[in-house]
Amino acid sequence: EYELHRPNLLLPSRHRAQVHEEAVSQLLQSLDTSRLQADVGDHLEQPYASEHILPQGYSLDWARPEEKIAIEVDGPWHFMRMHTGEHVPTGATILKLRQLRALGWLVVSVPYYEWRRLGVGEAREGDAREDLEALRCEYLRDKVAAARPEGEEESGS
Repeated sequence: EYELHRPNLLLPSRHRAQVHEEAVSQLLQSLDTSRLQADVGDHLEQPYASEHILPQGYSLDWARPEEKIAIEVDGPWHFMRMHTGEHVPTGATILKLRQLRALGWLVVSVPYYEWRRLGVGEAREGDAREDLEALRCEYLRDKVAAARPEGEEESGS
């Protein structure tokens, strides 16, 4: 409201349009990531808590607090896209992962582009759909196993 009474503080109209477009884009990305996060959760073979909050203030997408296992579903804003097409994690994403590991958490990152690649040509029915579901479950199982220290076994639920 304050800006409306001070026209010299308003952004030029072309910049206001850019800010609006960016805000809408970020909202759409967050909605898409919520679906992505839910989809990943649907493929976890053991029970995980959704949006688990740590005393240090971090929110974990999926967690097994008793085992200190976190699964982070990293959407597009967790990465910078290089001119080569490579996805490089942002500084904030790297910092969060380092701090979680320093707190003793086993952290599994599920980048959006890897998850989506598993669904390319996604089948919607029958055996092909079951194959896709099995592939995604296997992907998550392998990611968790690869993140574990050598010789550490997964505990049953």
